[in-house]
Formats: sequence, C-alpha cells, structure tokens
Amino acid sequence: MIWLFHRRGEYVSCEVRTCLENSGFELLVARSGGLRVEWYPDELQVERRWERLKLEISAAPRTGVGSTEVAA
Repeated sequence: MIWLFHRRGEYVSCEVRTCLENSGFELLVARSGGLRVEWYPDELQVERRWERLKLEISAAPRTGVGSTEVAA
C-alpha cells in the first residue's frame, strides 16, 4: 500500500512492502529531503510502526491527504 501526503508544499509518500532481500517488511518514507527505509521482521511490527507514522503525519497541518493501493 502507498500513501501520499501533501502539507504546505512538502510531499511525503509512504509504502509498506515485503522485503525482497530477506524475510520481513520494508517501510519506505520519502520526504522532500530524501528517502528512509525501515526494516521489520514481521507484519505486526511494521503495522504498529505504520500506525504511529500515520498519526505523526496526520497530526501535522496539511493541505490534503490521499492514498493509492498498488497490487503486488
């Protein structure tokens, strides 16, 4: 799943995907300043982090929010 956020001229995209190099999941967070990749060993941990990240982003003022689901 990919989420796209826009706030005061700053764009943030977040993607959760299965890790291709080893087991587990990756959370990719792209901001205007760069890309951060976080790795989690299981679905529960990446889901918890994803929920915290959505709260962080949603709490900040923004001009719009949207999401796009991408089939694997």
